[in-house]
Amino acid sequence: MRRFRTLTAALALSLLLTACGQTSPAQSRPSSSSSSASGSVSAVPAEEFVFTRANLPRLDGSTSTVPLAQAMCAVLLGEDQEQTAQLIHFSRTTQSYYNLMNGNADLLLAAEPTPEVMEELDQRNSWYMTPFAIDALVFVVNQNNPVDSLTVDRILISAGEDREAAREKAADLTGEPPVFLNQDMTELDLYGTVDAAVCCLDSLNYLLHPKDVQKCFQRLHLFVAPGGVLVFDINSSAKLAALDGQVFLDEQEDVYCVWRAEFSRRSRICSYFMDIFQLDEATGQWGRGEELHQERAYTHEELTTLLEGAGFQDIKAFGELKLRPPKAGEQRIFYTARKGAGG
Repeated sequence: MRRFRTLTAALALSLLLTACGQTSPAQSRPSSSSSSASGSVSAVPAEEFVFTRANLPRLDGSTSTVPLAQAMCAVLLGEDQEQTAQLIHFSRTTQSYYNLMNGNADLLLAAEPTPEVMEELDQRNSWYMTPFAIDALVFVVNQNNPVDSLTVDRILISAGEDREAAREKAADLTGEPPVFLNQDMTELDLYGTVDAAVCCLDSLNYLLHPKDVQKCFQRLHLFVAPGGVLVFDINSSAKLAALDGQVFLDEQEDVYCVWRAEFSRRSRICSYFMDIFQLDEATGQWGRGEELHQERAYTHEELTTLLEGAGFQDIKAFGELKLRPPKAGEQRIFYTARKGAGG
């Protein structure tokens, strides 16, 4: 998205857009021979505008567009991208729009603003926006991949600020950029195989029924390549059982959290009841919110049976951040499982 504050900046935008395409013959400047043939005064060729570091618009935008901005500056200035890298200091999507509104930037290369920022832009009514690209996903898959067609409905992308935050955090990574998907663990669809799958932060404990864990393992086994590995961790049964009746406090300057835990030995489900109080700096008042988290305790025997049922082999368990078998009372247990070379 591109915006300018002044008429001069709007002229620069048109030149920038022109620089990205080809000039048609009809747009070329008139020749002196055609002018003299009419008997009129010879036309003076218009002076060609040249971008320099002195007249280049002040750029800002999303960190994900930094490579595009570097390439654009390299073309306009006739420099290589390593030289133009020092010109690009983007402050991320939302902040870049405020920098533009406050006169600290002339041109943005940014993702679409949030509704709140868009409303503020509309109120000022002095910004020029031109959409010039849309997001796209290209999946290159193994020839043995079971998926042979894709539709938009099958690709569930995390939405809103979470997606944008994730993209911006990953913008500075080198190599192949990550693709962010938001899917049900029991219906995982990666549209291609991977060499390894990692599931952290006791995510599997949040699946409250063994049949759902089985479905998750089956989907992972489908998309892990032959010889690939699955790595995950769980909160141990001992840890979840010990939380029963416990109350915890977490106090910060603007957030106060109280949570208590109850463990049912019959269902083996630990429920966390959380009350979160957050300070509204504008009003000085505290707001209250509630959350309920539930995790199920799984034994080593259960997980081993479920992994083997999904087709995994060479199943190993480790203590918390230790390359040794877990000890009695271990709080967190790590697992590795491998898919056979034959699939």
